[in-house]
Amino acid sequence: MNRFLAVGFALTLFGAAGSALAQGATKGGSQRQGQAQGLTRASIMGKWCTQAGSYHFTPTQNTITFASDGSQKILTIRRIDVEPDKITVVWVEDAVDNSEANRGKGSHTTFGKFSGNRMTQLSEATDSGGQTPERYFQRCN
Repeated sequence: MNRFLAVGFALTLFGAAGSALAQGATKGGSQRQGQAQGLTRASIMGKWCTQAGSYHFTPTQNTITFASDGSQKILTIRRIDVEPDKITVVWVEDAVDNSEANRGKGSHTTFGKFSGNRMTQLSEATDSGGQTPERYFQRCN
């Protein structure tokens, strides 16, 4: 499971800054269950802001804009898995801290605690044995 860790790119870069469904399908019944609770792929699409910058999700990519200098990083979405209480975005790119054994296998970031115009990037274990911090987002323009 560690090979699909929260994408260390964002956490590491956002920390330094201050921390798919490209054409495919979601995991079997998990999308239906997520939809029953109100979560769908559409729930994560659009622009989300946090103190360190913003994420702009489309069905095929996430553009991260860093508040410190306006620089951007574009990540390719492999798939989006929707569950009743969370959405996991699986990236084509490796996490910064992927172990040698997990390089080339991509990574993931999980979002939950959706409430109105807010969501949380959930804390997850990293390949290096640490934990990623939770990051709080709200919808923005």
